[in-house]
Amino acid sequence: MVRITSIILLILLFTIASIFQACSSSSSADKKPVLDQAVSMEIFNYLMAELMFTGIDLGKSVPDGFQSSDNPEQFQAVFDEYSATVSCTEGGTITQNGTVSFTLSEEGTGTIETTMTQSISECAIATSQGLFVVNGNPNLKSWGRMDVESWLPKTVDYTFEGGYTWQGTDFDGECSVEITYSVNLLNPNNFSMSGHMCGYTY
Repeated sequence: MVRITSIILLILLFTIASIFQACSSSSSADKKPVLDQAVSMEIFNYLMAELMFTGIDLGKSVPDGFQSSDNPEQFQAVFDEYSATVSCTEGGTITQNGTVSFTLSEEGTGTIETTMTQSISECAIATSQGLFVVNGNPNLKSWGRMDVESWLPKTVDYTFEGGYTWQGTDFDGECSVEITYSVNLLNPNNFSMSGHMCGYTY
């Protein structure tokens, strides 16, 4: 089961890198928000890293989640009502709830689907412009599908929606998030992305 867990984390690692690359090269809306675009990406990437790497830790859950498949050469696992709370590095907590399901052949080819809700409470995040304290407004949600072929990541289609409030050293505000993207992880430069975050349009 460790092999499956490692594959999922590898997929999501590449996905986070692709998000950062896409967003960093995007243009902002006509009216510049108070929160710097680079800082908004630093906060978003921190939250997504916590969501993905903690919310999809299958190491202990996989054995109990196995279900029989109509195809004897395939296996399925479904995780309902998944819940975990983690501590932010600089203080505060993030609680994550959702489901993870996958269908993979013995050759490591198939799909992985996730649905997650992230509740953020006083999570302090270090950025290039100082410490920001973040709270869900009311939360962040994500859902998507990942394709795996021969134990290698292939494509990812994901949507993130929701919002959060932030408190910096001298100012505060809120960010709404509505981002949809598709990434070919075999060629990270091949991606599409649309939506908005913290007043910036992508």
